[in-house]
Amino acid sequence: VDDFESAEKLRNAFYFSNYPEPIIYTLYNNSYINDYRFIKYHINYELISDNIFSLIVGRKRNIKVKDKGILFSSDSDLSYVHKYHKSLNILTIDSPSIQALKKIIPHFHKVSGIKVNIEIVSFNEISLILNDINKAEQYDIIRIDMESFPWFAKSNFTPFNFITKKQLEKNYSQDIIKRFCLLGEDVYAVPFDPSIQILFYRKDFFENQTIRRLYFEQNKKDLSIPKNFEEFNS
Repeated sequence: VDDFESAEKLRNAFYFSNYPEPIIYTLYNNSYINDYRFIKYHINYELISDNIFSLIVGRKRNIKVKDKGILFSSDSDLSYVHKYHKSLNILTIDSPSIQALKKIIPHFHKVSGIKVNIEIVSFNEISLILNDINKAEQYDIIRIDMESFPWFAKSNFTPFNFITKKQLEKNYSQDIIKRFCLLGEDVYAVPFDPSIQILFYRKDFFENQTIRRLYFEQNKKDLSIPKNFEEFNS
């Protein structure tokens, strides 16, 4: 392509596609910026303008050009190395994050050589699969909620011996690591995305006098909306 902007647009078009990214050659007027996405050829405007001026005035140039490529200078290379050729099977519930993950799988396969298979099931099905060791062994990565994590971690999962707590501390706080990554002193999980739980209540239920009376007779206290989880659990 004849300009850097077009080179960027062309690369972006291929970046998340199933097609291999082409080697892109582009003209560039600034040789001081290192950008290894493309093979760049620096344009020597001084030499080009001098040639044009010589043609206009009829001046004969006696400069010997060793190589016509003197107008350009290549300063980068582009290569892709696929060292690993295997597959990863992921078991998960559906979510916007998973749909986003599916969009970048073609690019991940392109740059890594690893094929990713995502199986989306319901929340309850994940527990059923984890309770069946033969089914659970089919998956390399399993996304579960934090309530289930302590129950299944040691019996179903392998600790991340290649990830240290010090590495996690670069991206997560101590509290997050303790709550969402560790079981004992071993790293069993990595946070994938945030989630929010919201509790709703039926106003008519709490205002119903019959229900309020029955609740009082059974618990010896008024029925009221819980203000915290201690009241909710009681």
